Amino acid sequence: MEIEWKYSKQTEINRLLFTANRIALSIYQKLGFLLSPKMMSSTQLLIVAFPEGAISAKSWKKLSEVELDIINPHLNIDQNILTEFHEIYSTLEIADTSDIAQLQKDWNEIEKRFTKTVSQVFPQLPFEKLVISPTLYGTWGSYCIKENAIYVTFRIDTPVNSIIDLFLLAVVQYLQLPESIKNDGVEIIRQNHWHQKQFVAEFLSKHTGFATLNPSYNSTLDSLTNPEIPKELIARSSAYFSQLGFPVKPCLKMQHKTALLHEEELTNLTTTQEKILLKLLGSVGEVTSFEILAELMWGNERLEKYSLTAMSKMIFQLRQKLREAGLQKEVIFTKRGQGYVLMQ
Repeated sequence: MEIEWKYSKQTEINRLLFTANRIALSIYQKLGFLLSPKMMSSTQLLIVAFPEGAISAKSWKKLSEVELDIINPHLNIDQNILTEFHEIYSTLEIADTSDIAQLQKDWNEIEKRFTKTVSQVFPQLPFEKLVISPTLYGTWGSYCIKENAIYVTFRIDTPVNSIIDLFLLAVVQYLQLPESIKNDGVEIIRQNHWHQKQFVAEFLSKHTGFATLNPSYNSTLDSLTNPEIPKELIARSSAYFSQLGFPVKPCLKMQHKTALLHEEELTNLTTTQEKILLKLLGSVGEVTSFEILAELMWGNERLEKYSLTAMSKMIFQLRQKLREAGLQKEVIFTKRGQGYVLMQ
């Protein structure tokens, strides 16, 4: 497999066009990503980096009406928008050549092992080329398949190993792997399409030959469900989305002691799951302790039945039920050693 690196100011302009398009389509908001004018390494897997610029309301509207190509977004976009982006970001910051050279050097150290592992794990893949584009902007990484090549774009504040993760996501999409896989004998199902692909790719990263190439693997799904995010960062993200004209609207709410998702009553929850969700909705942004959760689950028998494992399983099932009902992002987060918190 031939491997090619591409980086220039034009690739960064293309990245901004693609990112702006996804903001306008509310994709990042639905998946629970946070928006920031710059990279933030402490929460790198959750951040969408998008620099400030006076993009017109007319351009934002047009961007919300199309779905741009990840590699060549300029090919199917209104020429006026393209001109506007070039003018706004004429002084756009791009990465130093020394930084790009270091990334390539880091990648070269694992490239031979990577290509060998690809041939061992996926001997029948038809791809002849992997095109790698580093970036300062957007999410931690994106990918697409074009003819006989896989294209990946990864943000430079993430480890170079993230190229492997993006490659695997592309392979999962190409192979259309099953919606469920077994982990230690337990069938795990991801109903949401994005979560499903991400989960299978992470499984391959951790349980095949690719694991030796990325021993310090960081899970995007774990980051989305178990983040340590300051409330002020969430507030700044919401304010930035609103500033751009795309306010983040709560998808879950409580009305007359009933849980609603997208204004529709949730009907697929058990009585206990509904009690837990209502408690979380009644204290958004605040931790619901394990003790309170135990009382909701077992009542007067909570001392005898108290089990963190059972609580974790209950929350896992609740998250799964919410995804089945159409929720596309994680809203119930684990506060290690304390309990759970609902944040939207």
